[in-house]
Amino acid sequence: MSPLSSPTDGTLAGGSFIKRTTSVYSKDQVVHWLKRIGFPRTIEAEIREERFPTTLENLELLSRLHLVTFPFENLDMHYSPNHIMDVSPEGLYERFIVDHKKRRGSYCYGKSGLLLEMLRGLGYRVYAGQGRVNGAASADEPPRYTPLVHMVLFVQPLPEKNTTYLVDVGFGGGGPVRPLLLSDAEDNFVMGGTSTERHRLRRGEHPNSTLEKPSVHYWRMEVQHIQSQASQAKAPWKVLYTFSETEFFQLDFESASYFVSTHPNGSPFLREIICVKYRFVDDGEELGYLTLYRDQLKQHTGAVTQEVKKVTTEKDRIKAIKALFEMEFDEAVAIANSNWRWIHPPGKTQNCITGNYWDSTLCPDGLTCALDVAGYKDYGIVASGNAIRLRYRTLLDYASNIGSRVFLMDSSDSKYEVFDLRNREFSFDVDVSELPCGLNGALYFVEMDADGGMAKTPTNEAGARCGTGYCDSKCPRDLRFIDGKANIEGWERSPDRDFIGYGGYGSCLMSIWDDFEMTTDWLDSKFPVNGDTTTPGVVRGPCPSANGPHIPEDILKGAVTFSNIKVGPIRSTYAH
Repeated sequence: MSPLSSPTDGTLAGGSFIKRTTSVYSKDQVVHWLKRIGFPRTIEAEIREERFPTTLENLELLSRLHLVTFPFENLDMHYSPNHIMDVSPEGLYERFIVDHKKRRGSYCYGKSGLLLEMLRGLGYRVYAGQGRVNGAASADEPPRYTPLVHMVLFVQPLPEKNTTYLVDVGFGGGGPVRPLLLSDAEDNFVMGGTSTERHRLRRGEHPNSTLEKPSVHYWRMEVQHIQSQASQAKAPWKVLYTFSETEFFQLDFESASYFVSTHPNGSPFLREIICVKYRFVDDGEELGYLTLYRDQLKQHTGAVTQEVKKVTTEKDRIKAIKALFEMEFDEAVAIANSNWRWIHPPGKTQNCITGNYWDSTLCPDGLTCALDVAGYKDYGIVASGNAIRLRYRTLLDYASNIGSRVFLMDSSDSKYEVFDLRNREFSFDVDVSELPCGLNGALYFVEMDADGGMAKTPTNEAGARCGTGYCDSKCPRDLRFIDGKANIEGWERSPDRDFIGYGGYGSCLMSIWDDFEMTTDWLDSKFPVNGDTTTPGVVRGPCPSANGPHIPEDILKGAVTFSNIKVGPIRSTYAH
């Protein structure tokens, strides 16, 4: 029988055998994976001696444990700096096994990609294919297929036999949860999460094919939801996805994953945060699952779907992801500008600047000064969750502080986060409820070295960890510390304000958001209030010009809060 003849029930077309392939993972890594998913037997010796029993029963147990252990999620597309899902073998092992305390998962290319190589490491004969997901909402609609954006596995578990099963641990909610024989026989179906759900396979060509005799045979994965035994015969079967028996490889999956995570029409994952977490029900035979999609948090068990809650804010969503899905994030770090730090001699507590003067003995030149860690609360800087709050004025026992500036750090905590915004959107939330008119709250980009100038300025031993290297096109010359040097040369003190002056160093901002612009609009607005077009002097906003600015009475409570900073592709949901 030729490879292109009709598929045989229970085998690949032409009766093909899958060759045994060496896994990219070591035997030790396979053992760690088995421990991570809670495989109930101690089998290290069997794995090292290549004696693991590659049975159908073990295949079903392994796939179900893998499905339940690792959630289906796309959080890195929305919360990581580069917004890309890493589906490389190295990245998957690091994410799923090494960094297991975060209990993170992936979507199909990650979950099935890891299982593919782990099964190979156990001795299973397995290869991977791709499918097109049906985007139609109901079984009554004709299928609307996506590009090749779904990964499935073909496994031949029986020694010296070509009996083939389809394994899919990456479809998300409602997909198959057990191996399914590659056959469209009427009696070939498996139970889904519960007894009210069934999955089967049917043959069928792509509806848009123009070939009289297609060279590739397609299968359809279908699901049926049964409300009661009486309705079983009438319950419709819906197509979940279609796939062929064509073999695909790691580079194919990495390319497809990149498309899914970056192309506006590649999948809903780019627009939405999606999480699915399976759990065993009662004796472990049945499975239920929790889903987060858009603002809906739902619990599914068989034919019963319950809404857990509405997720209306980003704070609620992050709380739900951590509490209910038990996943953790890399927390962002912000560092205070070095100019908001105490400048003093090494090992001493004496100030290098007193009043408006630099101490000529302690600081004879710009390279002699050192700086210590700032007390963030003393400068009105408070971080909580994914938000940072900056107070305008902070009263201290010995003085008061006005303003602050912080920089966003990358995951290493030793360099600034670098943003490449070409053809990308930038979004964030800002709370100005306690920012009175006339006070400045701003979020902006500046061009500066990621290391804070350490590489180009050898005397700068502080670097980004201490907030050095600030560059601002507004060229303020009141900075006390820039590029590893104190701003001593040409220093002119303020005649009437302590601790204020101007030096010879200026730093040479692209404003993203500045409340001065908003305030100016409010103050200059001539739009009427409540349709009043006759009363002179009526303006809109909290700062009516007739009453003057509100800074004096509100200065003590003035604050601005920035949160949920994200970068994403154009036309994504990052810009709300």
